[in-house]
Amino acid sequence: AVIEERIEELKDIFGTNSVFDKAGFVNDCTKAADAVVGVKDLTLIVAVVIIILMTVLIERSFISKERSQIALMKALGFKSRSVINIHILRFMLICGLSLAAAAALSIPMTKLIMDPIFSIMGATNGISYANDTLGTFLVLPAVIFGAVILASFVTSLYTKTISASDTAAIE
Repeated sequence: AVIEERIEELKDIFGTNSVFDKAGFVNDCTKAADAVVGVKDLTLIVAVVIIILMTVLIERSFISKERSQIALMKALGFKSRSVINIHILRFMLICGLSLAAAAALSIPMTKLIMDPIFSIMGATNGISYANDTLGTFLVLPAVIFGAVILASFVTSLYTKTISASDTAAIE
């Protein structure tokens, strides 16, 4: 807030609109911010598609591997909804743990990876990173979590085709 006040004061003093903070100056000089946002959005789309495909593949693998156990559960009185919920819960748990680990490691890994790159370019006196905290730690994980839940739900609907009579096929 103080920086924004000072920028406004400097704009009034010098009669110009060309007063920036560090991020604004870099964006004004390089015009790279829009490209970075575009790459981030494209990366998110590609990641979500890959995550959906992997979730469907793994869920189908689980269902085919656990076919006899699912049939036995249904023979014992479990409803299809309960079996579906178990499969979704498994993916929710793994996705939640993965997202928590990614969030915890993102800032240290950013410094570990990017500081040497910036030092090669001559930036050696402390680099500050402008993080979009809301987008990075809330929106992106929510999109990924939603994609995993949706993909696992739709794929786990296949368990409805398994009936209690399939227990006869237990090997």
